[in-house]
Amino acid sequence: MTVATSVWSLCIATAVMTAILLESQVPERLQATLQERPDAVLNDFAESSSVFARVPQVKNKVKETVEKVVEKVAKKVKKAEPEVVVPEPEDESGHVGRIVQQHGNFASLFTERQFTVHSRGHRWLEGPIWLPADSFVGKKRVDEPLVVFSDVKTNQMRFYSPATQDTGVFHEPSGCFGDSGVDCDSLIEPGSNGLAYHPSSRGIIACQHGARQVAMIIDGENIPLATHYGSKRLNSPNDLSLSPGGDLYFTDPSYGLNKREEDPARELSFNGVYYLNRSSIGKAIRKKIPVQPTPVVIEGIKLSHPNGIVVDPSAAVLYITQCDPSNNYIVSCPLKEDSQQLQCGHFADVKAASKLANYGGCADGIKVDKLGRVWATGPNGVHVFSPQGQLLGYLQTGAKTGNLVFGKDQRLYVAASDKLLSIGLRMPLVPDY
Repeated sequence: MTVATSVWSLCIATAVMTAILLESQVPERLQATLQERPDAVLNDFAESSSVFARVPQVKNKVKETVEKVVEKVAKKVKKAEPEVVVPEPEDESGHVGRIVQQHGNFASLFTERQFTVHSRGHRWLEGPIWLPADSFVGKKRVDEPLVVFSDVKTNQMRFYSPATQDTGVFHEPSGCFGDSGVDCDSLIEPGSNGLAYHPSSRGIIACQHGARQVAMIIDGENIPLATHYGSKRLNSPNDLSLSPGGDLYFTDPSYGLNKREEDPARELSFNGVYYLNRSSIGKAIRKKIPVQPTPVVIEGIKLSHPNGIVVDPSAAVLYITQCDPSNNYIVSCPLKEDSQQLQCGHFADVKAASKLANYGGCADGIKVDKLGRVWATGPNGVHVFSPQGQLLGYLQTGAKTGNLVFGKDQRLYVAASDKLLSIGLRMPLVPDY
């Protein structure tokens, strides 16, 4: 170790020690140094002590300072470890889960420490969407805002009213209709899954497992938008996302088939991602005839089990979750004019964290807030990432978690197994489109 390195270490030590003695925060630049190479810095401090101890004038003072700094810095580094925000005890009104802060001030995004349970006793909830007040579904006007969600295993769409706390059936059947010789009762997941509200058509677009199609529901009528790729039936459309311009992306894994990839009813040999442009959607609705979806070719990274999908608010990036229990992650694909072929890359892992409750499942539903943060459901509940892919924290839900939506009432709604949950947000995060 050189004298120059020792001087540098002592400078850091002095700056940190001064901040500690004045009970102020360690400067951000020094915090970064400590977080990036804490072991090296601590070793430098220790070695500095022996080097400067040869100078009689500073021997005792340096030794005392360095020892204190080593102790204090060790505590600072320890404090940089993930913080578990302890939840308040459950009460009779039904609160579950907790916030786990991993980086920055993640917990400050929320006005509450736990989720409120709004509806329970379902089978498997998915695809929540926010219907604003005064919107229309067909000819029916929605007078008050509603959260509409799928109960995939009971073949129902259900609703929750934030204004009245009422809940009930919104649309039934939602994904399987007993046509084409399909026995809906024999299917494990016959109902709708991912949903999206389509304002210009006054309808709800649904991924329908039992019918194996993407359809628009207008005034109770089920209008297929996409049923086949080429001459072969789609697997079981799972999740979808409308871009700000009105184009539709959807995933087509085999999760709605009882035996999945091994199901004898499966006709396609792959799990795909597809695209319907705005004009194709309009054509299918006008003629009431499904159109051919355009396959999206994903290059640059493996995507064998596409699950959740979302277009970011700027329409610049398409995010897709890879649902593989052995290797869950999020793929990011910069969008371009030619949506048929995308060069994609790894955005973030969605893995079960040690020492946290693991609810099972894999990378599933995904949303992007108005500031570009990515929210994805996975083994630990809701995993939240910065726009650059850094893990900010978790929202533990207490159960296997399917999907989520930002409500315009400044709450985050989450479908978690048999329950619909929500938690208050400090600021509006709903994208503007």
